[in-house]
Amino acid sequence: MGLGGFGMDSSMDDGLLGDTSNVVMTADTVDVAPKPATRTAMEYPKKARELGVEGHVVMNLLIDEEGRVTAVKVLESIPEGTFDDVAQAGIVSWVFKPAMYQGKAVKVWAKQKVRFTLN
Repeated sequence: MGLGGFGMDSSMDDGLLGDTSNVVMTADTVDVAPKPATRTAMEYPKKARELGVEGHVVMNLLIDEEGRVTAVKVLESIPEGTFDDVAQAGIVSWVFKPAMYQGKAVKVWAKQKVRFTLN
């Protein structure tokens, strides 16, 4: 007794997720999280330097399979608004070692904190 109309497609991917080319993962779901490989210096905002202000910006970054930052969203900034523009403009020039899942580089959302301190 067979199942009418049901058959196996030999072109189907046997992987759990199948085709992951359009999947965006998060840093906590990949086997290896992305890590900064090349960091360019960010210019300290002149007014913040003059006033002796220090702080940080936490951003959510979309990092592609080649380690490039393709989207940035500020999640937290202390003090608010002081370093946001500089951090966002600077982070897109960074290059990351891409995230890996099952031996393949994958697109991933990851958090990155950038500190601004006076030396």
